Amino acid sequence: MIIVKKIDEDKKNVTVSNNGELQPINFDEFLTIPNVDDVIEPQQSTDNSVQFVIVNNTNVNSSSQKSKLAAGLLGIFLGGLGIHNFYLGNTVKAVIQLLIGTLGWFVMLGWVSNIWGSIEGIIILCSKKGSNWHQDANGNELSD
Repeated sequence: MIIVKKIDEDKKNVTVSNNGELQPINFDEFLTIPNVDDVIEPQQSTDNSVQFVIVNNTNVNSSSQKSKLAAGLLGIFLGGLGIHNFYLGNTVKAVIQLLIGTLGWFVMLGWVSNIWGSIEGIIILCSKKGSNWHQDANGNELSD
């Protein structure tokens, strides 16, 4: 069983686990765009080259797929407390925003976290598929 473990940010290479051994595969060798944790298998094409097909797509009809709209609005309205980052699974950044947002008001810096969260919310809402802002912490694309 071959499982997609990592997709490079530049979308040129995909790291897969083949029986526990990690190996890179060129992104162009896929017939469709893979996601992290997809199960893939090689398939012979008509020109005798090998291409990979997704056998079990983890994002199709997935109940765990996150919404770009929800993440963006959480960032704009509750971003000062890091709620949008908790939603996306970015726990460390969320805790930092929560601490700055709550403890920062004692030293008059709480507004920094509010602006930070609002800017992230706007960036998420404006993001396009394939960008880092259009993904959750596991690298899964947000639904539009």
